[in-house]
Amino acid sequence: MEYVFFVSYLIGLGTLISKDKILKLYSTILLIIVVWTLLGFSETVDLFNYRIMYDAAGQIDPFSFFSDYTGRDKGYTFFMSCFNYLGASFDVFHATIATILVLSLIYFSRQVTKSTLVVLLLYLIGPFFIDTTQIRTLFVHILTFIAFYEYIKGGQFALTKAICIILLASTFHILALFYLPFFIFVKFHKYKIVNLFIIGIVLFYPIYVDTFAGLIGKWITTFLYTSADSNLSVFARYDLGVSIYKKYGYWLYLNGMVSVLFFMKKYIHEKKDYCNMDLERVQFSMKYLDTCFAISKYLLLFLPVYAINGAELGRCPRCFFLTFIHAVALFFDSNKNDYVKIGVFLISAFLVFTEGFMNLFYSMSDAVILILTNNSFINALGL
Repeated sequence: MEYVFFVSYLIGLGTLISKDKILKLYSTILLIIVVWTLLGFSETVDLFNYRIMYDAAGQIDPFSFFSDYTGRDKGYTFFMSCFNYLGASFDVFHATIATILVLSLIYFSRQVTKSTLVVLLLYLIGPFFIDTTQIRTLFVHILTFIAFYEYIKGGQFALTKAICIILLASTFHILALFYLPFFIFVKFHKYKIVNLFIIGIVLFYPIYVDTFAGLIGKWITTFLYTSADSNLSVFARYDLGVSIYKKYGYWLYLNGMVSVLFFMKKYIHEKKDYCNMDLERVQFSMKYLDTCFAISKYLLLFLPVYAINGAELGRCPRCFFLTFIHAVALFFDSNKNDYVKIGVFLISAFLVFTEGFMNLFYSMSDAVILILTNNSFINALGL
């Protein structure tokens, strides 16, 4: 399967700047099949734990779920209990949710951009392998992306719909709640004092981060150990120290992302009269990029805590991946200059890979190899 993956990816890269729409379509379909095959049928380092969770959910009656179940991650657990009730094996459940997630991603991706190929190429070099390993959090990532899309699209009840979707995502992983305060922050992100505060965090980060993150890590550990809530105290087993490579990795990745988004939004605002789309799409593109820039500033506010190893706080900026990737794809839609587009793509690819390197490729390279080499669907085909 690793050969199929790399050949498919290289074909996608080769057709990225092609003017042939049919060739791009075939490359996009090929990558969608690769994503679906790996996501739904590959063995992962976490799959054993997911099997245990699935078997445990089989003891819960879905019809009395909301009155009887008091544990965490209610949305994902309810999903599993329903499949168990229907008599589905874990493998069927796994393949089904992979299909649902891929179809949802492609559908909403097409609502935002025509450059689905760009989305897939960026997705496959970073967040994809983490999402395949932790497929439950892919629900959160896609729902967060949909929430921001609904908010940016506007219309009646846009904010309400976005908040409801974030709350739904939190039933799959509680860290989705991290994005709720953003809808307050976005009202103030242009204020000079807010921007000065963010600049201060960024500039002085290398000086204070060790002490600050260390204190926060100790505080969280103490809180978890003394918590009476078993859903919280279970996390006390993690060592909440400051990771050196994550400390500077997140600084590079988040600042780079802010810079790319600032460039893209400024470029589109200045070139809006020469864009390859109608006025309504240009306005949507500008609003999308403006909102993404505001989200990236919001993420910088919490820059010091991402370096705390074991706290899983690094998942918070990861939820923004899909929204960021679609901003790059939207830039491709509206820009006529191939050199600028390729430059933005390469820098974005480097940033996405940097995050993937910090959270998986560096510390758990075996997990990536396992995904690429142990696939039940490919094995069944005898390939």
